[in-house]
Amino acid sequence: MGRLVVLSVAVLVIWSVGNTQSPQVVMAQESALLAEKLEVGTLRRTRETTEFQSTVIYSPGKDWATENRFGFTIHRDVEEWITGMEGSRVTQLWRSYAAIARKDMQVLDLGKGPEEMITDGQDWKAGTTFVLAVSADGSRTLSVKPSALIDADNQAAACGERQPVIAHGKSVGVGDSFKLLPAQIGILGGYSASDEIRSHDITATVSGMNMAGDEGLMVKLKLAIQFTHFTEQINEFDDASSTRYTTESTLSGEAVFNATEGRMVSLGWSGTLKARGKLSGSEIEANATLNESFTYSYGKVLDSKPDNGSAGPEKGETGKVQGEKFRALEEHEIVIGRNNGKVTRLQAFDTKSKKIVKNLLTLWEGTNVSQIAVSPDRKRVAFSSNLNSGISVFERDVFVLELETGVVNQTSPSWADNNGIAQPIKTETTCTLKGRIVWHDDDPDGPRDRNDGFTGTILVDRTVCRGVINADGTFSLSGVPVGHSLYVDIQGNLPLLYRSGSTRGRNDVAKRWAGAGTVIMPTEGGVYDAGDIRISGYRVRRALGRPTWRGSEVWYVYDGWNGVLSAGYPEYTFTEHKFGDALDMLNGGFAGSPNGKMFAFTANSRHVSVWAPDGKLIKTIVNAAFDPAYNSEGAWTSDNAHYCYSCGTNATLGESVYGAPGIGVATMESGQAGGRRWMQLAGQSCQSMALDAQAYVAYCVIFRLDGNVTHGELWAWDSRTDTMQRLTSLGDVVAVGSYGR
Repeated sequence: MGRLVVLSVAVLVIWSVGNTQSPQVVMAQESALLAEKLEVGTLRRTRETTEFQSTVIYSPGKDWATENRFGFTIHRDVEEWITGMEGSRVTQLWRSYAAIARKDMQVLDLGKGPEEMITDGQDWKAGTTFVLAVSADGSRTLSVKPSALIDADNQAAACGERQPVIAHGKSVGVGDSFKLLPAQIGILGGYSASDEIRSHDITATVSGMNMAGDEGLMVKLKLAIQFTHFTEQINEFDDASSTRYTTESTLSGEAVFNATEGRMVSLGWSGTLKARGKLSGSEIEANATLNESFTYSYGKVLDSKPDNGSAGPEKGETGKVQGEKFRALEEHEIVIGRNNGKVTRLQAFDTKSKKIVKNLLTLWEGTNVSQIAVSPDRKRVAFSSNLNSGISVFERDVFVLELETGVVNQTSPSWADNNGIAQPIKTETTCTLKGRIVWHDDDPDGPRDRNDGFTGTILVDRTVCRGVINADGTFSLSGVPVGHSLYVDIQGNLPLLYRSGSTRGRNDVAKRWAGAGTVIMPTEGGVYDAGDIRISGYRVRRALGRPTWRGSEVWYVYDGWNGVLSAGYPEYTFTEHKFGDALDMLNGGFAGSPNGKMFAFTANSRHVSVWAPDGKLIKTIVNAAFDPAYNSEGAWTSDNAHYCYSCGTNATLGESVYGAPGIGVATMESGQAGGRRWMQLAGQSCQSMALDAQAYVAYCVIFRLDGNVTHGELWAWDSRTDTMQRLTSLGDVVAVGSYGR
């Protein structure tokens, strides 16, 4: 259960590997050091539940006294990531609020007697990360100005709230008691950061110690908590209507601390609150009950800057594919794709040493690589690239690099043959292709057919013939081969405005993307007139990509479409597969399972659809754990039981930094999906991912935006220890491939 797949059943409670206990700990069970082990990069995570019920009596003791009952329940996941320390003292941390589910209860009488009315509550902190400076006394202040949506009360709460840690840094024995400060507790449920603490007494007593197998020495503590809070809300227009009351809280609870690991395990307290004073000028007495629980898990986010060694050639020779001979990849080696705007490279990367092992392929400026898939025998690398887009109607095609020879073979589109890079059609005789586009303008002031206003290009597949559409809709291409069936592709944009001045495609930008495809077969030289070619909206230049291996076949998709293709390799075959109308336009991950019996699509942000190779739908899995904002690439675990996919999630850091990278995990047997996201990397996105052989580690390409420049780095998430670590300092990593597809 230490594998990556634990995410599908426990979204944020991560399984950790316990350290081997030392002899000193075993011999010292009569005493234990109660100190949390912290360092820069430590991530403390809590799953928290608060239940609060209150009864307020207005004008108590009077004949006209009235009663109001209300309450709430909150479930939330909160993380604190340490980013600064001086010695053993934390000086800066990031506090992230992931999921927050709130239910508010109010008792109302709507004519049928008192009834409890339950409504969904809101909390603006959900999905938000705060950067906090920590002073010597433990108080916190905001280091980065938060989003304007986060009001002053919630900003103060982010500074005052904290994950309770019942540890004072000293050795204790059974029966020992010690005092804690309010800063170690945080804000109790039912209170706010503006409530003034008038008095407090927080006592922890060690009630027992025991060894918990390999997990270490567990210290059990009893808690006795007393607080007196004063609440004041002044009405600046009428002081008689101001709020001033005092609340006394008496709570008891228990906590468990792992002294070997230096980590909190669990904590819970419950008790009563009693208040007296005035609420909006009215005399009140209030009684409330409070129950809170916390379960803890620890991980790390390590944003290191390793030296990755030789980066390979700094320049590619235009038009030349420079493959280098290598060998089959070792289990711990992966393939990374890099593009710094000047040169594109595929490289073998050692995940143990964090070093570049070998430069595998070099391409020239203007080319790219994406969506890498390593063959099951680890001797071939399939990838999507625009390196031959000069003769293809597709922006990207699929290629295979033979590691042992350094040869690159093109395996898409249908006219490729796995024999080197496909070449354009050449004939002794050529012709000039001319024609005119026509399109229907649905102008509200008068629909009509027209030829002008379209801005676009025309190209002939498997040739270098391409040009622009003239202002009057006409086109002319010379050098078009004769004697072959040729596919002609037109694409571009319709005018932005109608004659009326309203915006075309205001609510649907894709409506402006227009084009058409037609087949011609010139039989002789001279001029071939294609006549009028009608174009329509919702058409863009397509790409072939997201390759995945199925035995000796490479399967891939029309990006942004619902077509699936496969090419035999190395013996060339070409097959188009239909996966039914239920498959939406594909904008996310695609990968085949290792046993070849399932193909998974993440066709939109939350849904994973699983298909058999014959195009029959097996099941659809919905990610209910969190709502991904997008998804990018997929990979399967080696046991065919889980499909993982890179994604982004909604998150906020500061005034203008949004989004956080994540990984979704769909489990085939249960039909459920969960995931893991890193709000500590807010403002970045996960674009590519692959797994190690055992699916313990996920390798992720995560992008960040520095000014106007996008930088990509390789990260590794080890699910056994919940450690997310940056592996590269290259700044131009765009894709990764290893196991899983």
